Amino acid sequence: MAETRPTGTLQRGIETAKSGNKLLARLHLLHAVELAPRDPNCWLWLAWVAESPASAVHSLERILEDDPHHELALLGLRWAEAMAKFELGQPTNVQTLPVR
Repeated sequence: MAETRPTGTLQRGIETAKSGNKLLARLHLLHAVELAPRDPNCWLWLAWVAESPASAVHSLERILEDDPHHELALLGLRWAEAMAKFELGQPTNVQTLPVR
């Protein structure tokens, strides 16, 4: 039977990601975002296991639509955009962040 609660599906996705199976984790997390499309945790984990930096960008931008100041999404977006450019062979101009 398919899971209908986002927390169970999200938890399975997180556990699967932590075990190293990104493909299966993506499947669980894609289901989690279907069940809870406004839950930033679902999108963050989906970005973490994304197949490519461009896919991660999409997930992180989704978080920022609801919360433009979400710190982890902003940091992840900077990384994912830089990695996407790197993969395309484009120069990156990423500034280092100050250490807190």
